[in-house]
Amino acid sequence: MIILLAAVVVGKLGLQLFSAGPAKAPPATPAAASAAPSALPSGSKITTIIPVGDRAVMLITLPGGGQELRSLDPRTGAAATLLTTTP
Repeated sequence: MIILLAAVVVGKLGLQLFSAGPAKAPPATPAAASAAPSALPSGSKITTIIPVGDRAVMLITLPGGGQELRSLDPRTGAAATLLTTTP
């Protein structure tokens, strides 16, 4: 009886493993995600990236010496400026 039950369990696991099919590709990123809202100003540098919930918050050092905080949605690439400072 134990051998029969073990064979059933192994058979079920084998079916699930081999009949799962190919892995689904992640959803395509919209073309607008690489547009201007996410683009960094020329000469700027990302200093820090911190995950906050389902978003990432980036600290960006601007070429003129100021800094900017941006919230980035990694699924869509949409960015929102939260705070900008000047020297």
